Amino acid sequence: MRILAEARDGSSVTVMVMVEDDLWTLKNVIRKNDAVVSVVFRRVESADDRVRSKESSRKPVVVKVRVEEVEFRKFSGALRISGVIVEGGESVKGEHQSINVGVKDEIEIIKERWTRDEMDLLRESINSETKGTTVFVTLDDESAEVYEMRSYGLMPVATIYSGKSGKAYESGYRETDYFAEIWETLRGRMHGEMILVILGPGFTRDHFESYMKSHPLGISVFSFATGRNDRGGIYEFMESERGEGLLKEARLRKEQSYVDRFMKALGKNEPVAYGIASTSSAADIGAISTLLVTEEAFRTDQCRDLMEKVRRNGGEVHILSSHDEPGVVVEKFGGFCAILRYNVQGDATT
Repeated sequence: MRILAEARDGSSVTVMVMVEDDLWTLKNVIRKNDAVVSVVFRRVESADDRVRSKESSRKPVVVKVRVEEVEFRKFSGALRISGVIVEGGESVKGEHQSINVGVKDEIEIIKERWTRDEMDLLRESINSETKGTTVFVTLDDESAEVYEMRSYGLMPVATIYSGKSGKAYESGYRETDYFAEIWETLRGRMHGEMILVILGPGFTRDHFESYMKSHPLGISVFSFATGRNDRGGIYEFMESERGEGLLKEARLRKEQSYVDRFMKALGKNEPVAYGIASTSSAADIGAISTLLVTEEAFRTDQCRDLMEKVRRNGGEVHILSSHDEPGVVVEKFGGFCAILRYNVQGDATT
C-alpha cells in the first residue's frame, strides 16, 4: 500500500493498491457510510446517441460513493465496493455504483472519524510489496500441496499428485517428473523476494530440496521436517522455534501465537474472557491485557468502543483475519477473546 495524500483535517486518505494483500486491508478499513472517490467507467449517452443507436460508450468518470457494502474476493484478487453516488454530476447522482478495486488502482477514503486501529492497518500495509512472499510446499511421496502466505491467511495454490500409486505407478513412476510439476507451479507464482519453505515427513522432502538446489529459481529455500504433509504441517512449523525465527514478521504466525496464548490460558484456568458481553464487562474495569477480535467483529461500532476502552487502559488489540485457522478459532468464541490481568467477579470470565 502507498499513501498518496492525506487531508489536512484528517478526514480522508488517498492510497494506491500495490499488492493483493492490500485489498484485505481496505476491506477492513472501509466501513458502511464511509465515502470513497474513484474513477469508474459509466455508460455515457447523448441525445444523438439515442437517435442513432441503442448502444452507448463507456467513459471514465470520477465519482464519490457513499458505501453500503464491501466485498473481498480473495481468490480473484478483487475488492468490490457498492453504494450510492453522492458526487459525480447531476446526471448520475443518486444512482447505485459498484467500484472494483485491484492492484495499481487509486482510491480516496473519506470518514467522519478515523480510528487508531484503522490507521494502524493502513500503516502495516505501507510498502508491503517489498516484504517478499512466503510459499509453502508440504509433500510426501504421493502428493504435494502448495500454499502462499497472505496477510489474511494461507491461500491454496495447487495440489499435485505424484502418480506413485495406482495405474500410473505401474506404468512407470519417476520422482523427477513429480518434482518438475511442483517446480513449474512455483515458477508461475514468483514475484518479489520469494521464500520457499519445504515441509513434510520422510525422505521425499530431502529429495525435493536437492532438486530445487539443482534447479534454482533465484529464491531462498528452507526445508524442515514435520509430522504432516498438509496444511496442518504449516501450523506445526509456525508453532516451532524454527518457524518463529523464519516467519517472525508474518501476520499469520503472529495471529497463531496470540490464539495459542489464549488457548493455553483457558486450558490452565487462568483469567480469560470471551464473547462480546464478557469482554465488554472486563474492559469496563480495565482487566484486559490482550484483546483478540475477528475482522467481522472489528467492523462493528460496538467493537470500536470496546477497543478504545482496552487501549485507554494500556491493553493490546489484535485484529485477526477470518480466512484462516486463528480467526476461525476466535469466531467460535463469539468473535472476541481476551487475556485478563486478573480474575474478575460475575460472569465476565471463564
